[in-house]
Amino acid sequence: MLPLPLPLLLLLSCSPVRLATQVVEAAARNEGLVERRVVLGSRQVRVWVGGEGPPLVLLHGFGGDGLLTWNRQVEELRQHRTLIIPDLLWFGDSFALGPTPSLELQARTIWETIDQLGYEQVELAGISYGGFVAMLMHQLDPARVQSLVIVDSPGPVFEPQDVQAMLDRLGINSAEQMFVPQTPEDVARLIAIVRPGGPPIPRPILVDIKERHFSRNHDEHRALLADLTGLHGAFPASAWKKPARGLVIWGEEDPVFPVESGRELAQVMGMELAVMEGLAHGPNFQRAGEFNTILLDFLVGEDR
Repeated sequence: MLPLPLPLLLLLSCSPVRLATQVVEAAARNEGLVERRVVLGSRQVRVWVGGEGPPLVLLHGFGGDGLLTWNRQVEELRQHRTLIIPDLLWFGDSFALGPTPSLELQARTIWETIDQLGYEQVELAGISYGGFVAMLMHQLDPARVQSLVIVDSPGPVFEPQDVQAMLDRLGINSAEQMFVPQTPEDVARLIAIVRPGGPPIPRPILVDIKERHFSRNHDEHRALLADLTGLHGAFPASAWKKPARGLVIWGEEDPVFPVESGRELAQVMGMELAVMEGLAHGPNFQRAGEFNTILLDFLVGEDR
């Protein structure tokens, strides 16, 4: 039996997820983004910064991190915007020692990160949990938000009864069962709601994803989910400040937050609405080119 070539041996011995992450990070650096660490007392935020034009903050959802979530937007967006892509606390390479996990802590931490980077006004875009963070950031300091883009995230129109309806649709007993995966099978189910209909992922890769992205900070993630579901009434929709410019983007077949929530959010907040047909909870992954066009048409205009 002939020995395997050394490069192949090295490839087989490495984590596929780690290799994919290295490829994504190398591509970001090639597009001019720089990885930075912002220290805020007992908190540390990893953030990627780069591009040209007004600053645009991109906020990821539950699981993964900033760059992995938005990597398919970087090449086009960085030509028109200075991108600020942080990892939220207890995700990716951001962490905090001591403070109680909450949506408000996330929002204030990103504002402090923006301060440390030297920006006064920004545009905000957030998907899923990141959309909740973006909306609260706008609520805390609307004068600093030039544009607000929310992707598949209902914010103030998410009612207590909507939680149970979501659990029923997903066939689970609690939000943490989906968003704090404990097994490779849980990871596969989470991926399926973002990118449904894809080819089956081999179990060794699911194990690798679980180890790389879902093996830490379980208690903090559970606390964040509990905080989120307990916020109803804290910011009633009637009290929310409408953004100066706003856009809601929604996957028509989102199983987590139905498109009716997107329509209601756009109406309540006075925001434009773009529904992406046939897509689920991760439209920026599923049809990145179309998503990028919708976003840039809103931010920059068609003459670009």
